[in-house]
Amino acid sequence: MAASLPQLDQIPRDKLVDGAGRSLKDFRRGLGLRVGRVWLDIAGGYVGLFAAVFGTAWLGAASPAYWPVAIVLGALGIGYAMAYIQLFFHEAVHYNIASSLPTNDRLANVFIG
Repeated sequence: MAASLPQLDQIPRDKLVDGAGRSLKDFRRGLGLRVGRVWLDIAGGYVGLFAAVFGTAWLGAASPAYWPVAIVLGALGIGYAMAYIQLFFHEAVHYNIASSLPTNDRLANVFIG
């Protein structure tokens, strides 16, 4: 695969520093898993999904005249929640949803895929 900016390949990684003077290696070493935050966000996506599903059913049952509106709003809410949950595949690819690699893959398959 050809690089889109070949001049970036010329920069030695050990020379990259941020505004505070930290090297890329030191910055990456300081990164850690935030598994709890990731799972809180995934749970929030499922709460939104269930709210959209049950909200659609409730609105349609409470007022049959608004059933077409409930369907449109429900479709938008369900679609948004599903897209939000699917974004966590990116976290799963970087093994950010569990500390064990096999567990990470299993949890991604069950809860995201």
